[in-house]
Amino acid sequence: MTKRDWILPVDPDLPELDMPYPEECDSGPSEFNTELIRLLRKHFDKYERFDDEDYGWLAHYLNFDQAHELDEFWSSKEVLEDLPRLRTRLNEAGEILDRLPTPVSDAFRIGALNRGGLRNQTKMADVRNVWFNDAIEETPHWKAMMAEVEFFARLRYFIELIKDAETAAAQGKPAGKKAIEAWRLVSACVGLCERHPDTIRVPKAMNEGGPFYRFLCDMFEVFGIEELPTSAFSGWKKHMGR
Repeated sequence: MTKRDWILPVDPDLPELDMPYPEECDSGPSEFNTELIRLLRKHFDKYERFDDEDYGWLAHYLNFDQAHELDEFWSSKEVLEDLPRLRTRLNEAGEILDRLPTPVSDAFRIGALNRGGLRNQTKMADVRNVWFNDAIEETPHWKAMMAEVEFFARLRYFIELIKDAETAAAQGKPAGKKAIEAWRLVSACVGLCERHPDTIRVPKAMNEGGPFYRFLCDMFEVFGIEELPTSAFSGWKKHMGR
């Protein structure tokens, strides 16, 4: 996970989500998220539209949109260089796992039991115990180990799928990686403002003295985007046709 993940806790009862265990998540908002919420307050407080919880959700959706906007844009060259590396490294990982000595391979299983607290004082795991069988399936280390076993047992089928991914990768609309990230952030900021029309107005042309420009400047800084907001806005507008 990155510093931007898990801005807000998500309802674990939602059936469509495979939630990570609490120990796999940060215990609270990261420094990035705290700063993002502070900057959103800076630009939107004067409109008196949002309370504390609203700002948390604004940050959540802005962060999500920045990561997922403009999915049709990517650098085909970069992706087509990455996919062969993925194929090579997965094959190498499978070969390494296959040649591990048996005691070393067994250490994965024993470690998963230990870390899950599933071995009793005699250091034996009672597989006849119903509680044990239920518990072991819910521990993250055991699930990770079993996922690795199942994945590498079927690795050749996944390797075949990389060919399909390479075909799709060639269809990306060409753009530099920095430009794409900047356009995504512009698009996310535009979407945020347009969903709340009584707040910051999105201009047809960038005005460097306007509120949307100042908002973009702060967002570019907190997201670590180095491209100029003016050029990013122009590029986004040109390629998105808006």
